[in-house]
Amino acid sequence: MKLSSWPLPYKDMRRQKPKIIRGYRVSGSNTFLVFDPSNKQIIADIANLGVEDFQAVINDAGETYKSFRLTTEHEQSKLLHKYAGLIKANIKDLAVILTMENGKTVAEAEGEVEYGASFIPWFAEEAIRSYGDIIPSQHSGSTNLIIRQSVGPPRETPLYALALAKLVVEAGFPAGAIQVVPTRDRNAVTELYTNLIVQKISFTGSTGVGKLITTQAAGTMKKVSIKLAVDGLLACKFRCSGQTYVCANRLYVQRGIHDRFIEALLNKTRTFKVGPGLDRPVTHGPLINKVAVEKVQSNINDAVEKGTKLVYGGRIPEGLQGHFIEPALLTGVTSCRVSP
Repeated sequence: MKLSSWPLPYKDMRRQKPKIIRGYRVSGSNTFLVFDPSNKQIIADIANLGVEDFQAVINDAGETYKSFRLTTEHEQSKLLHKYAGLIKANIKDLAVILTMENGKTVAEAEGEVEYGASFIPWFAEEAIRSYGDIIPSQHSGSTNLIIRQSVGPPRETPLYALALAKLVVEAGFPAGAIQVVPTRDRNAVTELYTNLIVQKISFTGSTGVGKLITTQAAGTMKKVSIKLAVDGLLACKFRCSGQTYVCANRLYVQRGIHDRFIEALLNKTRTFKVGPGLDRPVTHGPLINKVAVEKVQSNINDAVEKGTKLVYGGRIPEGLQGHFIEPALLTGVTSCRVSP
């Protein structure tokens, strides 16, 4: 089944108030809006779930696990292979969703969807190698991770998670195998960290939030897997306009090649094209919201006021309506908010 037959954001999804519980899209009276950061247009009206919703989702996931854990390893493997196939068959649609709610270029979004799908066949093959204590637990439990956790997507970008959840059900997993619970309620999210039924929390995000989750989860002795945004690679510094958790935080350049390096980096930066992510020539889309733009502007201004040289970029592009700012190159950074 093609995702294009489902009311996605560009298929008048604004009239929907979706959440996915037990694999079905249902509505709630309390909602929040999702915007396209490239033009500030509303693309969806999403159900805003509360504590009772989270409790119901967790209870349902726990009940589903009791029966689905008895599924044979070969059947689990088949389901995962089918899921991977559905993602690959819907790369174009998934990429459009990702670009519209996140702002990254559609070319990057397509690559990200395909790259993410490539991991699933590996886990599908690991599913048939569940040999108990002979194999490390992270392998034998790889399939269970899919059905034991509810998914709480970021409030700015819930649509991609909702679309993936639809494909999970299409692949043949039981209705309660995945629960997508979008919310703006911090108290509701806390239920994931403190509910006795939840046995593991997986989180990707900032160091501060990671520490908070670890502290809250400790009360019920949960396993916690956290990728904190403290490391990065040069190759992905400008990926998604610098908004991924793996973007490099600092770069060390040998003094003897500093000037040549800056010149080469400047030449590369000048080739960037900022604009809506669905425009194929664009290399860098918008930031996720107005607050993100203001934060970047504030950091640049703070650095310049304290002696840093703004070599290139850092301006608001003319003629664009969304949350855009040019990638910036600064040198001579000393004591300021962006200094190492």
